[in-house]
Amino acid sequence: MDRVHCFGQAVRKFRQANSLSQEKLAELAGLHRNLIGLVERGKVSASVESIYSICDALGIKATDLFNEAEELFNALQTALTGSRRTQPRRSKLEL
Repeated sequence: MDRVHCFGQAVRKFRQANSLSQEKLAELAGLHRNLIGLVERGKVSASVESIYSICDALGIKATDLFNEAEELFNALQTALTGSRRTQPRRSKLEL
């Protein structure tokens, strides 16, 4: 899962927390319902204008949405890294 998918998951999380359907969020944001679904599934990257419209409709700041997406991404990376059990990289300067 990449950052686009994590961003979509963050949109879905905030939408569901507000008890909104994709259709209602799209209506409030002035966007097409299909766009909301595509964004949530990570199929498309939302434009800056669309991001701000979504945030306004959800009553949140864009930073809240990006912070949530980054937390999801970091948690995923930690889970993936932890499951591989790789040895930590050693510095070339170590003796």
